[in-house]
Amino acid sequence: MALAIFLAIVIVCLGQITWWIYFQVTISEEQLEFHSQQSRASANLAAFILNRSYERLVMEAESFVSVDNIRHLTAALDLLALDPAVKGYQLFDRSGILVAGAGEVDSTLYLPVVSANSAVLYLDIGYPGKLTEELNRDLKYSGNEKVGRFQEPWFSPEMFAVRDEVTAEVEEKANSRVLMFASEGSFFVLLTLLGAFMIYRTFRQSEELKHRQENFIQAVTHELKIPVASIKLYLETMATGKFDQEKVKGFIPRMIDDCNRLEGLVDNVLEAGRFSRRGHQAKLVSSNLSNDLAEYIEEMRPMMERYKMKLTTEIEPELTVKSDYHAMRRVVTALIDNAIKYSPENRREMTITARRISGRRCEIVFADQGVGVEKSEQHKVFERFYRTGEENTRSVKGTGIGLFLVRQIVSEHRGKVELKSEGLNKGSQFRIELPLASE
Repeated sequence: MALAIFLAIVIVCLGQITWWIYFQVTISEEQLEFHSQQSRASANLAAFILNRSYERLVMEAESFVSVDNIRHLTAALDLLALDPAVKGYQLFDRSGILVAGAGEVDSTLYLPVVSANSAVLYLDIGYPGKLTEELNRDLKYSGNEKVGRFQEPWFSPEMFAVRDEVTAEVEEKANSRVLMFASEGSFFVLLTLLGAFMIYRTFRQSEELKHRQENFIQAVTHELKIPVASIKLYLETMATGKFDQEKVKGFIPRMIDDCNRLEGLVDNVLEAGRFSRRGHQAKLVSSNLSNDLAEYIEEMRPMMERYKMKLTTEIEPELTVKSDYHAMRRVVTALIDNAIKYSPENRREMTITARRISGRRCEIVFADQGVGVEKSEQHKVFERFYRTGEENTRSVKGTGIGLFLVRQIVSEHRGKVELKSEGLNKGSQFRIELPLASE
C-alpha cells in the first residue's frame, strides 16, 4: 500500500513538473521565433524606407532633364546636395567643362543626371547603414557591395541582418531561461522525490510499528501465560496432597522464579512506557561501578547456573561513575538474560569485561557465543518492540523492549551502547561506554 502511494505521488508530480519544464522551454523557443520574425519585419521596413528615399532622389534628379540654365541647375543641385544620401555633385557644361561642384567627390557610388548639361551626384555609401541604425539599432546594413553607378535593383531585406551581438544576447537570454527552468525543474523533481520518499518512509515506519506492536502483544501474552500456567500447575499439584513435603519445598523456588519473571516483565513494560513519554529521569550519584557489577552478576548467578551458563569476568577495580544503581542493574540483567536466551546449550559462554579506556571514560563489554545478529539488523535491535521474524515462528520468546531500555538507560548515563557481531552463529558483543566521575 505504501509503495503504491509512493509510486502514484512520484508519477503525478514528475508528470506535472515535466510538463511545466516543457511549457517553459516552448515559451523560450517561441520568444526566439518572435524575435526572428520581428527582425525580418524590421529588415523589410528598412528596405522599404531606403527604396522610397532613393526613388525620391532619382525622381528629383530626373526632373532636371528640361533645365538648361546653368545657374538654375546649380541652384537645384545645391538643394539636392542637402539630402543626407548625397555627399556632393559636379556640374559640366555642354563642352564637358566643370562649371560647378559642391561637397565630396567620391566615385564609389554615383548617380548621373542627364540634361542639356551633365551632372553627377555622388552618393554617401554609408547612408543606408546610418539610416538603418536610426530605424533599428539591432539591425546592420550589409549591402555595401552596391558600388559604382547606382541602378536597380536597389535595396532588399536580405541586405539587412540582426547584429551578431544582439543575436548572441537574445540566444544567451533564451538559453539562460531554459537553463534556469531546467535547474528549477530538476530541483523541484528532487524535492518532490524527497517528499514522496519521506511520505513513503513514514507509511513504512507506521506499518512496521504496527507490526512490531502486534508482535509485542503476542510476546507479552505468551510471557504472561507461561509463568501463570506454571504457578497454577504447581498450586494445583500441591492442592492434591499427593506429594511429600520435600517435593513441595522444591516447587516453591520455581514458583518464586516465575513470580520474579512476571514482576520483571511488568517492570520492563512500565519502564518502556515512562521512556516513551519522556517522563523518566535517572537518579545519578557517584558509585563504584566495579562493586555494582559484581553485585549484579551475583544476583544473576542462580539463573546462570540453572541454564549452565559459563561466565568469565575481568573487572578493573575502583571504576567510579555517576550511576543509577537500579537502572544500571536492569541493563546488566537484560544483557545477561539476552545471552542466555540466544545461546545454544553447547555454547553458553559469556565474558564480562570492565576497564578504563582513558582518563575520563570506561567501557563494559558483554561478549557471548550465541546466535549473533545479521549486520543488516544490528542498528535496529535497540529500537522499541523490534524483533526479527514473526512472533509465532520464533523459537526464542521475548518482548522486544529489553535492548530498547538498555539504550535509553545508558543514554541517560551520558554514555553510549553499540552491538558488534560478525553475523549469524558468530556471537555478539555489546559494548557500553560511560564517563568516569570526576574526582
